[in-house]
Amino acid sequence: MISLVIDTDVFIAALLSRNDSSVAREVIRRSLQERYQPLFGVALFTEYETLLSRDKLFADCQPNHKERETVFSALLKQAKWVEIYLHGGQTCKMKAVRRLSYRATPAA
Repeated sequence: MISLVIDTDVFIAALLSRNDSSVAREVIRRSLQERYQPLFGVALFTEYETLLSRDKLFADCQPNHKERETVFSALLKQAKWVEIYLHGGQTCKMKAVRRLSYRATPAA
């Protein structure tokens, strides 16, 4: 099983996407299927909670508040809690998203 940090941008993109086969949705799907193990730390968990409470962000989103919370809870059940250190700020975050996108692309 691949352990990875799922940035909030990826989670939000999965919720907002209308494309069921999007890379972001595939990352979440594989995590829920226990093919990936999401890693969570306190700061990341707090960021998820903050974003999930922003109703305006999800105004045009198909999953309602309760459904979003259900997906998040299911993701947390698969998670391993660790200390997550970020170096380089936004640059590090973008590299992580690109790596995640690459890993989540289905094999041919």
